[in-house]
Amino acid sequence: MLKPRNLVRLRHVFAILMRHGFDDVLETFDFLSWVGLKRRRLALPPIERQHNRAEKLRIALEELGTTYIKLGQLLSTRPDLLPQAFTEELSLLQDHVAPMAFEEVRPLLEKELGKPIEEVFEEFDPDPVASASIAQVYRARLKPGALPEGALEGEVAVKVVRPGVPELVEVDVEIVKEAADRLSRSALGRRYDFKGLAAQLETTLFAEIDLRQEALNARRISESITEFPRLRVPQVAEQLTRHRVLVLEYVEGKKLTEIDARDAELADELWRAYLKQILVDGAFHCDPHPGNFLFDAEGKLAVLDHGMIAYVSRENQLRLMALLLALVERDGDRAARVCLEMGIPGRDFREARFRGAVGHLVARYSGVTMKDLPFGLIVRDLLVLCLRNDIQIPPELVLLGKTLLNLEPLCRKLDPDLDPVRTMKDMAVRLVEEQFQRDISVERLLALLLELRSLVYEVPVSARRLLTQVANNELRVGIEIDKADEMQFAIRDVANRITLGVITAALILGSAFLLRMEAGLKVFGYPVFALVGFLMAAGLGIYVVAQILMGRH
Repeated sequence: MLKPRNLVRLRHVFAILMRHGFDDVLETFDFLSWVGLKRRRLALPPIERQHNRAEKLRIALEELGTTYIKLGQLLSTRPDLLPQAFTEELSLLQDHVAPMAFEEVRPLLEKELGKPIEEVFEEFDPDPVASASIAQVYRARLKPGALPEGALEGEVAVKVVRPGVPELVEVDVEIVKEAADRLSRSALGRRYDFKGLAAQLETTLFAEIDLRQEALNARRISESITEFPRLRVPQVAEQLTRHRVLVLEYVEGKKLTEIDARDAELADELWRAYLKQILVDGAFHCDPHPGNFLFDAEGKLAVLDHGMIAYVSRENQLRLMALLLALVERDGDRAARVCLEMGIPGRDFREARFRGAVGHLVARYSGVTMKDLPFGLIVRDLLVLCLRNDIQIPPELVLLGKTLLNLEPLCRKLDPDLDPVRTMKDMAVRLVEEQFQRDISVERLLALLLELRSLVYEVPVSARRLLTQVANNELRVGIEIDKADEMQFAIRDVANRITLGVITAALILGSAFLLRMEAGLKVFGYPVFALVGFLMAAGLGIYVVAQILMGRH
């Protein structure tokens, strides 16, 4: 049951979608009846027809705001759900909105800081330098002594979550989760994990709204790229960072799209840094579009916006390395095997078909030289194959495909002769060494010993308990059948039909015997009870046939 506040918002969402021409989709999945509306009651001025359907969806999502922009960005990574035209259009989603007046933002800023802004900042420009649906960014100058000595000084960027956004996101996320629950009960929902997609959206949004998480992400990425002198992350003023406010170093520079420089050394460092994040550190910056990179005055590349990073488990790090090397060596069978280890095959999965598809994909690039191999494109196409063959892939791996697809063009912009495959081969041994060094740390060895001790202690106890139950004739074995409720319903349905068939046959036979009797009331020369029996049998027969034809089998 929808909450009243959700119902109002959902009607607004449906109104916008219908105004952009998606009323047929809402009707297909019976969403209008969900909120008690009919199509004619949502009649709004139609949008001009100059936009194609994919573009209309992008425009509608931008109009709906934060949650739906993020949902569109997630859907752009799922070509198994949407046609290519839609995924390409949704990848162009822009999260830029008109700035909110500073008079509306100031109370929240001062509440989070716990003091007037004049006590913290020497200068504060009320006009934001950037404005998105979640937050606005301002330029300011710290007062001398506002932070401990040796901490951040001078100009800073102040990121503030827009008032009212967290509450609206909470409502929208509840709506998306309820819609995903409805879709999961449809035929389409049995193939696609809509609930998983909604959970991923919820995690991403709540992480971006909590700016303390972004501060932690920035620190983690900064530590990861320390060894690369040409890369850096803006320093965070952790003493001033709050739940809804983030204060960090202001970087003056040019965006990557605004320069036409060639820098092979920087391109190599950027590619190596991302490989290290993914395959060693297990956390990578997954939004490497050109606007998130700035050249500063020292010729370094500053990596901005750490609101969204993805995490890769240790097991999947090793599997990813094996997968990337398999693709480099054009080994389709090994690539398919690694994908099966990382994913969860569904009931529609067919291994022979999947292995053949992966082999065909790898063979398609066999004539491409190593230097020109579109690495990100191959990874993305491979993940799409997994999803289309009913293999559930962890969400972070889907984000990895998009990350590599966006990163590679940036590196090639800096160095057209970049050879990402050779770089990865050169790093492979070192990356494995770093992983093993991390895994044989004192802490890991102690944890392993504790697990071994628990195993040695628990096995004899469990074995003794099992033998005792066997000796006392107390051992019970239970079997849990998948979808047992559906099976019971089917069995009851079959039993009911058999019973109806027996009753119908009995009525026919009984009525036939009654026809031979001369006693009793008659109509048109036939015994009344015989006629009633035949009519009841005919009615039951028609009912059973109708149920079968309606698809209840």
